[in-house]
Amino acid sequence: MKIENVKIYNNRNIYSDKKIAVIDAKCDVDIAKRFASCCIQIQNLIGYNLIDYYDCIKETDKVRVLIEHDNPKIISHVIELAAEIVENNLKIEDCQDRILRLKKLTIETKLGPNTRLLKNACQKRSIRFTRVSFTDMCILGEGKWAKVFSGLLSDQDFARLNLSFDRELQKRILLTNGFPTPSFSIVFTQSELVQAIKELGFPLSIKGANKNSPNFVNIRTNQQAIEAFNAVKNVESRVIVERFVLGNAYKILVVNGKMLAAVKRTSPYIIGDGKKKIFELLSESERQNKQIQKNILKQGFNLDSILPRGMKVYLKEATNFKNGCIVEDVTEKVAYPNQQLFCNAVEKFGYQFAVLDFVTEEYLSTVYRYRRLYRRFRGK
Repeated sequence: MKIENVKIYNNRNIYSDKKIAVIDAKCDVDIAKRFASCCIQIQNLIGYNLIDYYDCIKETDKVRVLIEHDNPKIISHVIELAAEIVENNLKIEDCQDRILRLKKLTIETKLGPNTRLLKNACQKRSIRFTRVSFTDMCILGEGKWAKVFSGLLSDQDFARLNLSFDRELQKRILLTNGFPTPSFSIVFTQSELVQAIKELGFPLSIKGANKNSPNFVNIRTNQQAIEAFNAVKNVESRVIVERFVLGNAYKILVVNGKMLAAVKRTSPYIIGDGKKKIFELLSESERQNKQIQKNILKQGFNLDSILPRGMKVYLKEATNFKNGCIVEDVTEKVAYPNQQLFCNAVEKFGYQFAVLDFVTEEYLSTVYRYRRLYRRFRGK
């Protein structure tokens, strides 16, 4: 059995009203039916309650297999395992270790108890239920009647508050509304991390989906990526892997549809004079700081290097206030089209005020040309 293509549908589609996976496989129909049945059995074993729904459509040189699923992150692993079982003529009972790993991943990605109750109630009443990625936020209904819910609370203010703490939700809403953000992937396992690195390339930023979870930036090697992933995984199940954006970093304040303030943030740095070693340009505390030493090495220097005259070496990577970044007020320099861009982005979240992070290769006095929008919202 050879799988040529997999397409996963998470909503109503041209094949069914159900969430299904469509697999194009080179095999005969009997083998395809066994494969489809195996996919359903595995999903039920790891905690889903699916009826035995599948279909096999014979085409000229392949069989198109339709399989019901309830979790897009799980079904891809299920398809891989079912294909191995069919190809090697195994029994599901022979793969208990794989089943246990899938159960663990299911726990990390499944709905919370309150949201599950809400989903079950919707199914009984034939109300369309759409989960927003792997969060507990969901959309009930369709079109102009659709409502955003978070758990069992329907208060729109609560939903917006939930948005302010969820990095993944923020990114998806910005993308949906046409605001470019760095390319990203949500991963749960190291194998998914490796695949994300292949797709995105270095440098990377790795962080938890929750705003209060760790954030590692400017990652340039596989070892650094694995260490960052493990650190985030200790406190957060959803891990965001995204392209790290190089450029000028700004923090923008928007209140009632108007941009009131903008500051440029620069990481602390030293400037070479062509004579002194880096060691001599640092203070005593900076010389002993292991993180500063790592950042200097990343830039191709060590403490004994002599910096060319006028060259900058940044001591810290994260340009936040806690790390003592250099702040410059640029409110009066922001071009009017850029002000409108920030206000429009905040408006999409329904906030009266918000603080957002913005990274661009250009200056804010230049009209922004939709290169990158890199944000973190805090607002109401």
